[in-house]
Order: sequence, then C-alpha cells, then structure tokens
Amino acid sequence: MSLSVCYRVSLSTAVVVALSGFSAFTFAGSTVAPKQAGDSVVRLNIVGVFHDEDMDGNIEGSGEISDTTTVALDYAYYITDHVSFDLSLMSFENDFTWHIVGVELDFGSVRNLMPELTLQYHFLTDQHLSPYVGAGVNYSIFYDEKESDINRDISYDNSFGYTIQAGFDYGVYKNWSLNVDVKKLFTNTDIETRASGMLLKFDCTNNPLIVSTGVGYRF
Repeated sequence: MSLSVCYRVSLSTAVVVALSGFSAFTFAGSTVAPKQAGDSVVRLNIVGVFHDEDMDGNIEGSGEISDTTTVALDYAYYITDHVSFDLSLMSFENDFTWHIVGVELDFGSVRNLMPELTLQYHFLTDQHLSPYVGAGVNYSIFYDEKESDINRDISYDNSFGYTIQAGFDYGVYKNWSLNVDVKKLFTNTDIETRASGMLLKFDCTNNPLIVSTGVGYRF
C-alpha cells in the first residue's frame, strides 16, 4: 500500500471515528444554536494534504512532492445567517524528488505556510447537520528550505492560488460542533536549485486535495 493511500485510509478512519464519537456525546433532544449574522467560529482541524503535481524542468524526468498531514486553525465570521468568511492557516513540510530513468534524485524538503480566505454559503443553518460550499484564494509562503547531498541553493517562489471547498458542520451541543471539510487547491510555483554545477529550473503546477476534520466552537 502506497504512502498516499495509507494517508487517505487513516484520514477516512479518523473522520468515521470522529463522527461516531461526537454522535455518542450528542444529547438526546439537545438544542443547537442556529448560525446567525455576527457569529464567530474557531476550529482546530487535523488535515491530510494529498498532492496532485505536474512538474516540468530543464532536465528530463518527472517530479514528485510527498503527501503529508498537519493541523490547521480556522476562524469564520458570519456576515449573514447563511454567508461567512473563513480564514484558515496551516503549515506543512514536503519532500521534493525528481525521477530520471529509474533513478530518484532527492532535492531536499521545504515547509509551506499557507493562509486561505474563502467565502462560504451555509445550508440548513438551524439544523444539527449544516453543509456548505465555498471558494476563495490561498497564498503559499515557502520557508525552511533544506538541500540534500546532491544540490544546493534551492529556492521556491511564493505564489497566490485558488481554492474551492465543500463540507459540513455537525452540531454536537449548543455552540460546539464537528467539522468535516474537503478542499481542492490550484497553485503554481517556480523552483530553482544547483546540482553538479548546473542551474536547474522547475515549473510546478500543484492542485492538492485537502481533507480535514476537527472541532469548532461558535460564539
């Protein structure tokens, strides 16, 4: 089983366990405060980042970025009973490798600090289960670049991208809720490094799938 598949299985299991656990703590006949204009929500989520990369370079071969898991902090503000702005922040580390005719070249790793701002529309805002859809922008801030033994002076260009998402909040009790969210990101960055005296350049289009689950409190 590949590492990517393992992440997907683990995260799917986490979502099922979270739903079961929170359902068990939902009080029979409990009330859930309806979402309203002026509400704020803070969430802490466990996140799986599953990359979908397409890389071109000035050398033959193909590139790969490793999948990973991390945590994200979200803040949402409702401007109407159904519409909210959501600001999310997460940081994750990825390994960058290049494959040439069966040979794998390790070009080190980098961390990506990614804020996202989306506009969301929420359905069934007075119910336990309230789905939503959203769209917005993201920004990739690369830092802590680490070279391997075969390259040096690696750099990643910071860049804007776009986000679409769908998910739901499940009201547990009063202002507490469970959140499940799926995002598709559309990003692009340029990478440069030196290896064996050559300046290597890569254009990386990366459209990762971001799957998360966590808890939220509305106030």
